[in-house]
Amino acid sequence: MKIVCAFLVSIAANCSVSFACSTDEGQFESVDEQSVRDSQTNLTWYRCLVGEKIVDNACSGTPELLSWNEAAAFVQKIPPGDWRIPNLEEMETIIDVDCENVTLPRVLPLSAGVQVWTSSPGFPVNDVSAIIDLADGKVWGIGRGVARNFLLVKGFQTD
Repeated sequence: MKIVCAFLVSIAANCSVSFACSTDEGQFESVDEQSVRDSQTNLTWYRCLVGEKIVDNACSGTPELLSWNEAAAFVQKIPPGDWRIPNLEEMETIIDVDCENVTLPRVLPLSAGVQVWTSSPGFPVNDVSAIIDLADGKVWGIGRGVARNFLLVKGFQTD
């Protein structure tokens, strides 16, 4: 796993990753206007933060800013019910530590500078989950009562 530092953030404060810098041409195929399937992982990603939607190939709208528990409850209400918050391993599939700049695959035009929830624990304590900062790629644990944005994914899950 490339994000070895995810659970050591309190010790290694300078740990950071960069998001995928590849051209991603051919890697992602459209499922519908709002989601794409990654042919390398078979993960299907909602292309924007929850609360936004694709308009003219860009994310538009107001993203949901929810606590981890509220986000998990929100996801349970979304038909068809198999969308969920991605874990760190799944987020790693769109992250590349070899890049100089923090970028995302072009088919995921997410807002830079936001922090997104993952379904992975941030530390071995209750009520803490890992988040990823889309501005700098840093990963750390934060209390589940704090409000953050989140993504949706369908497919494999190893947590």
